[in-house]
Amino acid sequence: MGLRLITGVEVRSIKRDAYGKWIVNDKIEAKNIVSTIPLKELVHIINIPDISHELTRYSKFLDFNSLIVIGIALRKASYYI
Repeated sequence: MGLRLITGVEVRSIKRDAYGKWIVNDKIEAKNIVSTIPLKELVHIINIPDISHELTRYSKFLDFNSLIVIGIALRKASYYI
């Protein structure tokens, strides 16, 4: 057992099966998903029949800020400026 991290996948669809597993692009099964897709785009690819319509409708009211995180690894001690 352990964690399997999959990156670099273009997500076209996300849905849940009868057992609660996430199905990505009709082929990748996952217990949990970490998404970096902007919320306004994410709601258009989630396919959950009971809530998809409401997600799309309320997504128009979402407000968000863009954020870019940059990590730099150094081989020496770091200093704060």
